[in-house]
Amino acid sequence: MSQVAEFYIPNVGNVAADQGFTGPNGTQYGAGWLLNPPEVEAAALGVLPLVREEKPDHDSNTQYLREQQVGAVISYVVEDIPSEEIEARLAGLAVAAAMQVDLAAEQARMRFITPGAGQAMVYQTKIEEAARWIAAGSPPDLSAYPFIAAEVGLTAPSAAELVALWQTMESGWRTVAAQIEAVRMTGKNAINAAAAGGDPAAITAALNAALVTLAAFAP
Repeated sequence: MSQVAEFYIPNVGNVAADQGFTGPNGTQYGAGWLLNPPEVEAAALGVLPLVREEKPDHDSNTQYLREQQVGAVISYVVEDIPSEEIEARLAGLAVAAAMQVDLAAEQARMRFITPGAGQAMVYQTKIEEAARWIAAGSPPDLSAYPFIAAEVGLTAPSAAELVALWQTMESGWRTVAAQIEAVRMTGKNAINAAAAGGDPAAITAALNAALVTLAAFAP
């Protein structure tokens, strides 16, 4: 798609060639007038082609690119961003990245357990009840162990097999949870180190690495 030519008109401003405009004296000029204007009238208005100088290279993390216009010429000036603003940007970027890592870690955990605080309490109560049952010598009377009593015959045929199953599941979950936590902490530490080093690209790289690893966890 070709770019539409632009013109500068004193006391009017910048106008695209295919747009209409109001002249300094209030005269209305229709859309497209600038594409082929009468020479005398264009000269009287002071119509000039708008010139945009080439943008200089700059580091957007540490420098602003300011646009300025003098007459029909638009030029660009590179200015250093104040150090305190750079630090604030890095801090904000690091906080946002850390929050994304925390969220991804929680999503990874939820792929292995049923969501909900109530369900988490049930799981924990089962494990504690299983430990009490074993510590008591694995008694056949399950009246003091309501979760075991309720699930025997459903998930496993005996209390011993049921408790063994719960413990196996708990062990597997603890292993996965520890791995997820290691990735979470490693990622956040890398993000903080990148922020301390003033490297926004490294913050993004550390975030992406953590997200990719956490996304790979699956039951």
